[in-house]
Amino acid sequence: MGRRYWDERFFNDDDAPPRESRRRRRVRESDKELLCRLAARHKLEEMWEAKRLKYYLSDVFAEDPRA
Repeated sequence: MGRRYWDERFFNDDDAPPRESRRRRRVRESDKELLCRLAARHKLEEMWEAKRLKYYLSDVFAEDPRA
């Protein structure tokens, strides 16, 4: 269920069209769309891993504050 905002849509929920499930949307995806989405997810995971590694290594290679 998505985020709800305090406006008339919050109170008139019956007027909203039914949402398609995530699984059904993925079934409709073409092979190209699926590959693009998976490549984007993989790239994001690589970027996150690099950021984490940089954070951990910054402590290792930090200059000695007492020097």
